[in-house]
Amino acid sequence: MAGQDWKKLISNLHTWKRGNERAVHKPLLTLLLLARAQHGGTNHVSFEEVDPRLRHALIEFGPQRKQQNTHLPFWYLQNDGFWNVIDGEKIPKGKSTSPGRGKLLHHHAVGVVPKPLWTELGKHQHLIPELTQQILDDFWPETYHDDIRSFFGLEDMKTSTR
Repeated sequence: MAGQDWKKLISNLHTWKRGNERAVHKPLLTLLLLARAQHGGTNHVSFEEVDPRLRHALIEFGPQRKQQNTHLPFWYLQNDGFWNVIDGEKIPKGKSTSPGRGKLLHHHAVGVVPKPLWTELGKHQHLIPELTQQILDDFWPETYHDDIRSFFGLEDMKTSTR
C-alpha cells in the first residue's frame, strides 16, 4: 500500500516529552517539508531557508519559549529516518551533541529527504494530506488544524480529493 513507509516514519517521530508537554519542533519542520513537496519543491533544504519560517511557526503554534531553537529539529530530525544533514559530520558541535544555529548558518547547512521517500510523496497525491492529518492529530487540538494547514499552504484531505 502506498505511503506505508512514510506513515510508519511519522508514527515513530521522536519528540521531547515532559509529562503532557511535547515539543512540536520536529512536527512543524516535517509539515514544512510536506508543504515543500506538495508545491513541487526540491528535497534539499537549506537551514537559512528553514530558519525564519520554522521560527515563525514555533511562535504561532508551539509553547511559549524565551528562545525558539530552530537548529534542534533541523539537526535531530536525522534520528527519525527521513532526513539527513549533508556533510553534517563536518559541522563543529562544540560542547553539545548538535551544532548551534550560528554554526548551521555559517556552514550553509543543507538537509535532504532521501530521493525514494521524496519521490513517493510526489507519486501519491493523497499521501501528503494524509500525513499532514496524522501529524496534526498527534500534536495539536483540532482547533489549530486549519490555521496550521493555512500557515504552510497545505491542502486538507477534503480538498485534495477534488
